Order: sequence, then structure tokens, then C-alpha cells
Amino acid sequence: MIRDLDPRWTGFYYDPGHAAIEGGLGGHDISLRLALPRLKMIALKDFFWRKEQASWKSVWCPMG
Repeated sequence: MIRDLDPRWTGFYYDPGHAAIEGGLGGHDISLRLALPRLKMIALKDFFWRKEQASWKSVWCPMG
């Protein structure tokens, strides 16, 4: 979608927290490598996994 746009002005806002939650094992690593050439901004937030009944749920929390 942005391939033909000037990389000086068009890039990615990357959220490693969401990438880790949605990407599974290694998914965040792959998506970051794809975004790196045009990375312009990054979101810093933290989460942890909480077990609720039979499944795990991501819970946002303060950094650290």
C-alpha cells in the first residue's frame, strides 16, 4: 500500500505489544523485520498473560 510513496515521509507506527499478542511465537519478530526499513514511530507499553478459566488473556499494565 505504501511501496510507491517516499519513505522519507511515509512509514510505519509499530506496536510491539500488539504484535507480540497477535503474532504468536516469533510473529512479532517477523513483522518488526518487515517494518524496519520504514519504521518511523514505536509504541511503548507492557502487558502480561493471565489465565482465566481454560484460556489465557492479555492484560495491559504499566511498563516493567
